[in-house]
Amino acid sequence: MKPSIKLNKIPSITPPPGSVSAIPTSVTFLFDTADNGAVKARFNWVTSDMTILHSVLKYAKKDGFNGIFTETIIGESFPIDQRDLYETFMGNDKNEVQLTPIISHKAESLELEPDTEYVYSVGDGGVHVTDTTNLPSFRTPAANIDEFSFLWITDSQESGIDVETAYRKYEHFMGRAVKTAMKNHPNIDFIISTGDNVDFGFDTKLWDSYYYALQPYLYNTPYYSATGNHEYEGNPRITGSWESIDPYMVTAKGRINVPKNGPAYKGAGTNGLEPIAKGAIKQRLDGNTYYFEYGDAIFLVLDYSDNISNIDETGDKGFSFSSDKVIKDQLDWMKSVLKEKDKKWRIVAMHHGPYLGRLAQPEYWKTVTDAFDESGIDVVLSGHDHLYLRSKLMNNNQVTTVPGTGTTYITGGTAGSGFDALYGHNNDIAETYTEKYTDWVVSSYHVIDVNGSGISITSKGIKMLPIDGVTEQQEDNASAFKEDENGYRDLDVSSKVVLTNTSRTKNLSSWKYPNPPAEQP
Repeated sequence: MKPSIKLNKIPSITPPPGSVSAIPTSVTFLFDTADNGAVKARFNWVTSDMTILHSVLKYAKKDGFNGIFTETIIGESFPIDQRDLYETFMGNDKNEVQLTPIISHKAESLELEPDTEYVYSVGDGGVHVTDTTNLPSFRTPAANIDEFSFLWITDSQESGIDVETAYRKYEHFMGRAVKTAMKNHPNIDFIISTGDNVDFGFDTKLWDSYYYALQPYLYNTPYYSATGNHEYEGNPRITGSWESIDPYMVTAKGRINVPKNGPAYKGAGTNGLEPIAKGAIKQRLDGNTYYFEYGDAIFLVLDYSDNISNIDETGDKGFSFSSDKVIKDQLDWMKSVLKEKDKKWRIVAMHHGPYLGRLAQPEYWKTVTDAFDESGIDVVLSGHDHLYLRSKLMNNNQVTTVPGTGTTYITGGTAGSGFDALYGHNNDIAETYTEKYTDWVVSSYHVIDVNGSGISITSKGIKMLPIDGVTEQQEDNASAFKEDENGYRDLDVSSKVVLTNTSRTKNLSSWKYPNPPAEQP
């Protein structure tokens, strides 16, 4: 039997969001699988005192712990300081954002024993560490897991004139969603987000607020995330345009320590063991495109959203990160991973899904779905559209009713406050592939159960109701809506919906690993 999640309250030693401190904040960890199948834990934390350069992880088995950690790992630290970019901002509301410099700290454990609880501490190894009185802990997955559950959230993005305003929004909307999910589903094994975690990816106060709202759960629960367009792009009212000021999403990547197994490391050459991406594409995908395994499932986290960059592989102007080259690198990498891995269930997490309910389909969507069909992807989780949608079973852009012959695509609404236009508002083909949708919802969350017999989902959200007969929600009239006083409701046809009970068959036997890209002169 799985132990339920133990909630660690944010200790009083932890500084509030937006403050300058040597004490670790935005503490996260996730599990990575070594080549021999053993599990490691990858940690990330942040300090805003720029003199704290040491990164130290200490841990020990909780059973028999006598106050002395048995393992000490020296990690790495990376300063992130983008204050000079503020001089380029042209928007009228540029004073709203903060570009506070931080130190990103990363450390990785040694191989851990399965189904074992560990206590840990992160910090500088001295006095600037996480709470030593109420030590955080985590439990590793058991060997040969046959069932597990995870919490999925997306589009939690908030903003605010100051850090207090931003944090209150995160706590009220996303915090409520996660708290409700954890209360009703105490056996959650990990959390995953499909991006747009903040409104402006370069605004450090938003990242502080986002992680502070999640911190009670992140001390004990592995956390994975994709990146979305809001992690990448600028904003006309802040920077003066949609053009990115952080095209490699350094700020976002400084808050999480993902496995080093993406296109920047693998996918090409003999057995796919050489990097498939190079140049600027490699730099873009390093730190946000990766895979992880859990039980008899593999999760592939992709970087797919509707944004544009002003650089190409060599640094020249005019390259689009939505081009066929960056898409092909990721899809070939995905195929190389799945050619090697024989997990029963294959799940993709990415920000911009190909089957939306409100917006038009993204560029190269058919290339993406064809690759999913070839790779035998069972379920695709995405966000971006700010409404809930579950597609019919799709294969070759056609509806199929035969179990195990198609992919289910789900758009997860918003865990935040940003409910948007009606279903079908800018999409006149959505009905052809939609099985179920719910629009005008906030604080959404989804609990997905995976076991040997299938994958099922429980989706909840709070409906926003028009006050005076409003039929179309727009950014400037959100006040014309109010939350349903009945609270959470099912977003799908019932409280628990089976997504699939038969895994797809991958068709990669004749697929060949691509040659490694040529090195730049």
